[in-house]
Amino acid sequence: MTPQHFIPSAGVTLAAYTWGNPKTAKATVVLIHGYPDSAKIWQEMAELLANDYYVISYDVRGSGESTIPKRIKQYDLSYLRQDLQAVIDTLAPNQKVHLVAHDWGSIQTWEAVTEPSLQDRIASYTSASGPCLDHMGYWMRQRLSQPNAKAVGQLAKQFSHSWYIWMFHLPLLAPNIWRFGGERLWPIMLEKFEGIILVIKIGKEGKVLACHAEHY
Repeated sequence: MTPQHFIPSAGVTLAAYTWGNPKTAKATVVLIHGYPDSAKIWQEMAELLANDYYVISYDVRGSGESTIPKRIKQYDLSYLRQDLQAVIDTLAPNQKVHLVAHDWGSIQTWEAVTEPSLQDRIASYTSASGPCLDHMGYWMRQRLSQPNAKAVGQLAKQFSHSWYIWMFHLPLLAPNIWRFGGERLWPIMLEKFEGIILVIKIGKEGKVLACHAEHY
């Protein structure tokens, strides 16, 4: 999949893709991928939606054909929100868009949805498997305030499914995983712990160029 657009945003260049005719489309849909995916994960869906909609997707910073930030701090949610705004300002100026996001793409998009700067640009938001961090914090506080067996069990189950998030926060570990063979180790870990078969294509500098996943 070849990018049709390259959009500068807060220190990086984002590779973006479009399908459909913006002049005849019923509405504009923006698809935002998670980790460790790229926009390619949306290709088949985008081609179907393009019969009726103008569809936009992009490789989030550091993935696919987009460039890598110079500092880790530049992956902060505020930067990711700026990226979304840069994309829709460039490809759907002065329009409201329907956002659809998955996994970590959902988490970053909640930041845009709940911030006032984009309130007039968002027609709807569909989040697939990615909670708002504020909602998740509320959910956890609720269960910690009622430490019964059911609440503790729910927390334990959630933590067990979020093990990779904590792992990626450990200093030095996450970047070194990808530098020293993580593209081979990561699919094995997901298959063992989550029942997911994952195929990742890694490009230069450890960037994820494409990713395909299936549950079995």
